[in-house]
Amino acid sequence: MRRALALLVLAAPLAVLAQEEGLGGGPDEKAKKESKRVLDQIDKVLDDTRKKDAPSVTAALRDPSWAVRALAAIRLGVLGLDEPTVRALRDAARPGSKAPTADDASVKAAETFAASVKPKEGKIDPASAGDDGIRTYVSLVQNELSVRRAPASDLRAAILGLPAYAEAAADPRANDFVARMLITLGDDEQILKDLGAKNVAAAVEGNGKKVFEWYRSNASYLYLHVKDGCLRVDLAARSAGTSTDSFREKTSWGPDEGPNAPPRKKRETK
Repeated sequence: MRRALALLVLAAPLAVLAQEEGLGGGPDEKAKKESKRVLDQIDKVLDDTRKKDAPSVTAALRDPSWAVRALAAIRLGVLGLDEPTVRALRDAARPGSKAPTADDASVKAAETFAASVKPKEGKIDPASAGDDGIRTYVSLVQNELSVRRAPASDLRAAILGLPAYAEAAADPRANDFVARMLITLGDDEQILKDLGAKNVAAAVEGNGKKVFEWYRSNASYLYLHVKDGCLRVDLAARSAGTSTDSFREKTSWGPDEGPNAPPRKKRETK
């Protein structure tokens, strides 16, 4: 795989972040295990909603993962939970947020509602981590990037963590889907250029491994462009072999540079 000269250097702040998210030189087994747990819980919430098992969906509101809690709130709305409570639960489930306290009023209200829902009998086709689970998780991440209610650092971490979810799903469909989404949620033109790929299809060949490796190699040079809802490469920091955080402590962004630059029009992932 072709790389720019500085791709092999990972500076401390974001390298640590990348390792925590399952990046930074290879799959992190701890992150991969947690990603698999989250995908399984997402599948369970989807299945429980279809069975109208409201108490089980409500139990997911206390999950440590923001994504599981967010999905549980959304699905309880589908089951009939009142909109103000759903909104409160959803607002409390953002990237970087913690699970609710034992006496959380919104969760208590959801539990009261759940007790009144009659379960649906019959079998269902269970959701799968490699399809339903991963697509649901990515859609939750995309929504967070759109509404921008979480800190930029947590949104950046959510994108950087996607390869770990693809690997945890252990399904070629997940790898291809996530690799394409990472190009959409990243500096697409720079990614294709660095990989020597003429288009997205060429870049994701081989189960997306080249894209995942690009993210691992460039993690410390990526910053979030909030208005675009995507990660871009700090080329000056990369050329200096210094993380963007460290580099920008001494060299500030100009008024139309980096996070301050106007949004770009994104390419479709064909």
